[in-house]
Amino acid sequence: MKPEMAHLIARARRATRAAFGAKGATASVSGIANWMARSFEDELLLTFARARPKAILLQLLILLPVLSSGMFGPSHLFLPAGTFLVGLGLAASLVLADHWPKVSRISAKRGFLGLEVMHGLGWAFLTQNSPLPAAIPDSAFAIFIPVALGGSALVFSSAIRGAMAAQLFPLLLANGLSLLTGTHRLPVDLVCLSIVVIAFFLYLGGRITEATRDHLAIRAEKDALIADLEQAKAHSDEARRRAEELNLAKSRFLATMSHELRTPLNAILGFSEVMEAELLGRHRVKAYRSYARDIHESGQMLLGLIDEVLDLSRIEAGRYELVEEACQLADSVSECAHLLQLRAHSRGVSMMMVDPDLPPIVADERALRQITLNLLSNAIKFTPSGGDISIRVGSVPNGGQFIQVTDTGPSIPAHEIPIILESFGRGSLAVKRAEQGSGLGLPIVRGLVAMHRGEFSIQSREGEGTSVTITLPKDRVLTPPPRPVVERARAAAA
Repeated sequence: MKPEMAHLIARARRATRAAFGAKGATASVSGIANWMARSFEDELLLTFARARPKAILLQLLILLPVLSSGMFGPSHLFLPAGTFLVGLGLAASLVLADHWPKVSRISAKRGFLGLEVMHGLGWAFLTQNSPLPAAIPDSAFAIFIPVALGGSALVFSSAIRGAMAAQLFPLLLANGLSLLTGTHRLPVDLVCLSIVVIAFFLYLGGRITEATRDHLAIRAEKDALIADLEQAKAHSDEARRRAEELNLAKSRFLATMSHELRTPLNAILGFSEVMEAELLGRHRVKAYRSYARDIHESGQMLLGLIDEVLDLSRIEAGRYELVEEACQLADSVSECAHLLQLRAHSRGVSMMMVDPDLPPIVADERALRQITLNLLSNAIKFTPSGGDISIRVGSVPNGGQFIQVTDTGPSIPAHEIPIILESFGRGSLAVKRAEQGSGLGLPIVRGLVAMHRGEFSIQSREGEGTSVTITLPKDRVLTPPPRPVVERARAAAA
């Protein structure tokens, strides 16, 4: 953004706040545009001053043929007087264009307008007589000067309001007076045509001046909006960076605290096992044995929670490392289902698994088992007695493999799915039934699936239960090498 435009924008904002107040400055765009338009005088003066050399060069190109023709024509007073006024006005305008920032804006504008009137008056003198009537008739000369000056002013003098009128008004006044007093040497229709031409250029110049001001206002508003957007983006980037730093610090804190808690917890588990087994002697009070068992179970629950927090913090901090190797997805899922079969049976829930013949995949088998155990644990926990849990493992059309766990329990409301996928998020059913859990199972599953570049989806319909699908990409599936032709022939013969 130019320094001049930035200064204008700042002035426009201050004027807007002063006129409308802080709220009005942001609520009324048209008010901003109006006040900005009043603050564009410096920009317009700068544009006008920069155009002075080109405008003067063009008017000199128009004046030189007139002077050269006047050297061979009849001598009259209007030619030297007009030439003097035009030359003096153009020279003074060029000097003022170089030094106008040293004076006030109002004085510079008045000076430019006065000089426009001066050399406009000189051109009015020159139009009174053709310098060479034999070569240039008075009628052609009277029309040529307004057209040439009007075109020049339209291009180079329309930045300042009134500059074009100051230059062309002496011509209009001279033609009007000659028409009123009857001293014109030309036919009335030509004088009227000259007046119409001048009036047309004046009207066109006014419209161009308004269009220039509107263009500057729109450009200033656009620059202001861009500046505001850049500032908002900078604030947003800074807030995002701080949020990422805080999230990383939180993950590191959880990882450190989880690690520190495991040391005393292992001692609690070990000593509670010794007390429960009565290795150092029988308890005099039988209740102490059940207390020791409760301590051990509570410690195991706390250890599981710490492990989940540690895993989630490692995943979020990017410190969870996958140990990838070739494994059978169906075998890993089947082992997990076998481990939880007793728990499902104790709750009156039956589990059925579809175990097709699949090629091996490259993945972290420990992570796959953790994914499967978390999904099955949730399904067993929320499936009522007499319900069914279906475990499917198979291939998807694009060549990948999937794990799908479907239960016949109560469905998950659609608006609660984002909640249960957040860390420590729990649905209304878990809260209502006071089910044990930390709300970390599904976030850990989603994080581990993302590390395998897989897809995680939940489908839940009221009255039909919930289905969770984990899809692993095609590039993790190991394609078996083709068998030799002889072996294929023997297999076909057998």
